[in-house]
Order: sequence, then structure tokens, then C-alpha cells
Amino acid sequence: MKKILVTVLFGAAVAALAVYALRGRTQTNAAIATLKDWAKGTDEQRRAIQLLESKDDPETLHELLGILSAPGTRPDVRILIVQLLSKRNSPEAELALSELMQPHNAPNLRHEVGMALHGHRCEPACAQNLLHFLERSWPGQSSDELPTQQGSRSGDTLEQVESETIAEVADILVSNRDTTALQLRKVYGLGSLHPSRFAIQTASLLGLREACSDLAKSYLLEVSNEETKALIRKARQQLACDSKTDPIQ
Repeated sequence: MKKILVTVLFGAAVAALAVYALRGRTQTNAAIATLKDWAKGTDEQRRAIQLLESKDDPETLHELLGILSAPGTRPDVRILIVQLLSKRNSPEAELALSELMQPHNAPNLRHEVGMALHGHRCEPACAQNLLHFLERSWPGQSSDELPTQQGSRSGDTLEQVESETIAEVADILVSNRDTTALQLRKVYGLGSLHPSRFAIQTASLLGLREACSDLAKSYLLEVSNEETKALIRKARQQLACDSKTDPIQ
């Protein structure tokens, strides 16, 4: 009799858990549908985000990343999702956020991404996306991405918003300095015969002493281009490269 009772109670507990899980998934699906629906108001969208904050399962993350990357997603919903993902420690989410730094996305969205990634680990692909953003923002490059109009925050021009984003991105790259130095080597040629000016100056501006050895290698290899050698000398001086970080004297 006792065995039968235990079996019945166990079955009831399993059934209750199944009902609870089904109800949770139903709520999640409804929240996801709300985020996709342009007819829903901002308050409804925010309530949906609040419900999804407690859902950290892979399926929900996949759904959120799909909405984030979909071209038809409302701009305010994108920002809400970016803010939600800032609370997750997920390489997949961090990579998806870094991909939003592309020029076809609005400066205000890129600014939100910069804040969202702050304090997170940035894997090589993430760092490469952020370096690409910095490269497009390099002094003297085209400013076509920055129309002179007001930003979404009162009194802020888009140039001001983008300037803050650049500072955020620089901080993220410095926080992930080993990965950043690796990408400067692999993608931008630091340490090779033909390092890019961007790589040399970025290593200096970000204070990446991890790049001292690669700067020295490029200096010895670059035997004919005096302009590049001058840039490298300046960068090494600014980084205070010495025998501990730089094998070349």
C-alpha cells in the first residue's frame, strides 16, 4: 500500500512539474510574440522583456537573438533586447551584440551595444567586430554614418553619441587586451612586414603593451618605409616598451 501511495505521489509531482513547465513556456512564447508584434504598445513590450529576464534557457536566447537580427524588428524593441542581453554572460549573445556595430545600424543602437558589452568578455570574433567599428571611426575617415541631427537623448547630436560609443568600445577592447592584441596581429598585420597604420596607432592609443613585441618585429622587418618605422618608434615610446615586454633593443 505504501509503495502504491509513493508511486501516486511521485506521478502527481511529475505531472505538476510538467504543467508548470508548459505554463512557463506558454508565457515565454506569448512574450516573444509580443516583441514581434508592431501593434503592441511600449508598455506591453516592456512587460514582455521583464518576463523574459528570468528565462535564461538556450531556446529563449535563440528566439531573442533572432528578433534582434531581424530587419523588421522595431528599433525600440531592439534596444530593449540589447539591454536585456547585457545581463547575460553568453559568448553567443556577446557576439550577436558586437555584430550590431555595423554602419547600417543607428548610432543610438550602437551606443546601447557599447554600454551592454561593457564588463563582458569579448571573444576574438567579438573583438574583431569592435576593431572594425573603430577602424571606420578612425580620424580622417568618412563621417557619412553621422548625419548632423539630434540624437534620441535631448541635446545630444549623433556625433556626441558616437563619440561616447567609441570610448565605450575602447574600454571593452582594453579590458580584453590579450584578445585585442591577437586580433591586431592576425587581422591587421601587427608584427608582419606590412602592419596597418590602424594597428600601430590603436595599440598605442589603447595602451596595449602586449603589442610591444609585435611592434618590434614589424620595425625590424620594415626596412624601407621610413614613415611606418617612425610610427612604430612613436608607438613603442608611448607604450614604454622595455626589455621585459620587447625582446628587441
